[in-house]
Amino acid sequence: MLMVDKVDNHVRRIFDQLLRLLPESERTKVGSFLDSFSESYQSCQLQSQVILIAGQVTGYRNDTDRELPFRQESNFFYLTGCDIPSSFLLATLPAQSTSSTAPTTTLFIPKAERADIMWSIPPPEVYNARKMFDASEIKHAHLLPDVIDATLEASPDTIFHVLPRNSSLFPQLPTQALTQLSPNNATVEEQYLLPALQRTRLIKDANEISLIRKANEISSRAHETVMRVLGLAVKNKISREVAREEGAGAKRPLLPGEWFIEKEAEAEAIFVASCRREGYVYLGLYLRYSFQSSVWKCPPSSISSDSGGVIQGINTTLLLQ
Repeated sequence: MLMVDKVDNHVRRIFDQLLRLLPESERTKVGSFLDSFSESYQSCQLQSQVILIAGQVTGYRNDTDRELPFRQESNFFYLTGCDIPSSFLLATLPAQSTSSTAPTTTLFIPKAERADIMWSIPPPEVYNARKMFDASEIKHAHLLPDVIDATLEASPDTIFHVLPRNSSLFPQLPTQALTQLSPNNATVEEQYLLPALQRTRLIKDANEISLIRKANEISSRAHETVMRVLGLAVKNKISREVAREEGAGAKRPLLPGEWFIEKEAEAEAIFVASCRREGYVYLGLYLRYSFQSSVWKCPPSSISSDSGGVIQGINTTLLLQ
């Protein structure tokens, strides 16, 4: 596995930001933990804090069963490294946390159905997913309500942090999961998780920086490939006439070395082919290495490095996913 980004560090940093964002009246009830990105809070009795977030679902073209290209929700991917549709994450920072306390994460993935096996690539089995993703536990998605029940039974005053509900910007949590929280008088906060994610994702660690640089290298080579093909045509080293004389386009298809760029779509085809040969799954979205990914959406000039070896981008979306 090449340059795997440890998403458990992301979860730790998100919890630290969550506790920073809590109002002063709530902050006196909670503590925090130390990591390389945070300052210490005074340890004291605290309520359990839970992050509950949904991954993206597979979209379909209007009134058809034609699947649209899938792209995981960015915040979910940042916390899990999981690009399986219809997944969920429940991350818990238990009460009485100290500097040595690590949050626990439970990743929920859908169970493979017969239709998945027949028509598309099914989600992995749980035992395989444990090798793929950096989570404390991995369970099937239908067990999410049971885990919520167990969490509330163990700590009834748990605070659940979710992304804004009823928003078209984010995948929605299952109705059953939300209805479970209401009768138990669980506290559900939706004003702190999103800003905590936004603040945390501005900071890039050394591993993320390496992935960003790799994505830049691949994109640069793809641009160079397009320019070199254009240059060959300018120098008359490739032409449609020569290719036709050799039977290309009539008796046989044109080979990549015979491709001729006359339209923007033809340049795009060469650019996409070059990127995907080197690891891009979705052009301009993210670079996948094994089971982890990185994203490049802003120019290198918008990135600066601080003294701690961490990159901070201002007003950028140069993020994991």
